[in-house]
Amino acid sequence: MKSVLHLEPDTPPDLDGLCRTYGHEPVAQEFVPTTEEYMVAALYDHGEPLATYQHRQLRGNTYLGGGGVYRRSAYVPQLDSVARRLLDELDYHGLACIEYMRRPETGSSC
Repeated sequence: MKSVLHLEPDTPPDLDGLCRTYGHEPVAQEFVPTTEEYMVAALYDHGEPLATYQHRQLRGNTYLGGGGVYRRSAYVPQLDSVARRLLDELDYHGLACIEYMRRPETGSSC
């Protein structure tokens, strides 16, 4: 089951307690408020793209991810280019899902 722990700013997490609870070192991520979310999916064969797909998530059922309530196929050339450069650099093999969010205050993708 997915879980998330929100901390107040400048509040250090109890790393030992989190490691005991979850059985691994925690991953920390800054909360990014967003108005647009995209996903690029790709199937790569030893560094060669076989197929790619994009969608925009218009409405989700949880901040934690999972099945989206409403998604629409999309094509954003910049996302395609960034995703391919990343996967090419990694000489990727297999199925990849890369999620992007657009920061409303700057318009940049992260």
